[in-house]
Amino acid sequence: MMGTERTALLERHGMEPAAANESGGIRLSGYVRPVPLATPEQSCSEIQRLFSDHADSECLIVCEEAGKPLGLVMRDRFYMNISRRFGVELFYGKAVHTLMDKNSISVDIDASPHHVIELAMQRGDRHQYDCIIVTDNEKAIGVLTMADLLRLSRELQRKAVLDVTERVRGELADSQAVVNEVRLSALNGNKISANMSELTLEGRDGLGRVAQTFERLAANSAHQEEAMNGLEREVRQVEDATAAIKQLAEQSRMLALNAAIEAARAGQFGKGFSVVADEVKKLANETERTAELITKQIGAIAAAIAHTAGLAREGREESKASAAYVEEAVRVFGRLFQAAGDNRSSAEAIGRLAEEAYAGTVKAAEQLDGLLD
Repeated sequence: MMGTERTALLERHGMEPAAANESGGIRLSGYVRPVPLATPEQSCSEIQRLFSDHADSECLIVCEEAGKPLGLVMRDRFYMNISRRFGVELFYGKAVHTLMDKNSISVDIDASPHHVIELAMQRGDRHQYDCIIVTDNEKAIGVLTMADLLRLSRELQRKAVLDVTERVRGELADSQAVVNEVRLSALNGNKISANMSELTLEGRDGLGRVAQTFERLAANSAHQEEAMNGLEREVRQVEDATAAIKQLAEQSRMLALNAAIEAARAGQFGKGFSVVADEVKKLANETERTAELITKQIGAIAAAIAHTAGLAREGREESKASAAYVEEAVRVFGRLFQAAGDNRSSAEAIGRLAEEAYAGTVKAAEQLDGLLD
């Protein structure tokens, strides 16, 4: 079969010589080859001349005048029949429909290549290598030989492999993207864990310093409370001294009163004693008023000291409680530090596994490309 004849036949029926249609699917149009056409009334001698004129044709199609195929004549089987003993006498002058295969397979040009190959594989051994008639609008336009079917099958397999490969490549690309994202997330998580460990350590150290400050505050409060207690004791001693002064003032006033009485009895001779008694009385009264004033002031000071001592005591208790809270916070930060370290180790492990998985997907993609090449 000449290449120009094949191209001309395909162009007459609106088919492209390429094996793939516009959508990328494989079609029969790229594999159909033209063969001689005969009418059922033509004699076997005329069929022999047709085969001689088309030496590269494996078969010819017997058609009605409208082009509808009626049967198929395979070259090898035709020559086998007429080359038998008395074959020329038996068949040479007879019409070709006596030798044609009326049960030959006929498919439309738009039939699925997979379906055509299935039909071909379902044939018996005797017709395994027969051509398949291809029609367009029920008119015969050519045939598919076994070689064409094998080439078509190889092309279908190649396309299936390419489709699977492209799908696998796409899945590998998706896997690479996902693994790379995990790898980057692991790296980021490792950095975050490192920062968390550092911040946790700083927080724990800071809380440790706060705890030391609370301890100092508690110690200072204890010292203040002790000082206030000592001051309170001093105030009580002042109160006792003031009470003694008031008692002495009362005794002085009583002595002044007795002196005044005795001076009055003495008459003219007791006037000097009377003046002294009055002065002593005034001094006693003044001493008593001063003692009362001191008592009031000491009372106020004692109340203030007691209040201050209470505040110091409360401050010491609160400092102790705060120190306990800080110690608990320090322990929590310690656990956080440990958790951050564990998380960092996990992130590093995930990062290593992600790196290995990423390298594996890259290697798989390279091997897949190598298979395609």
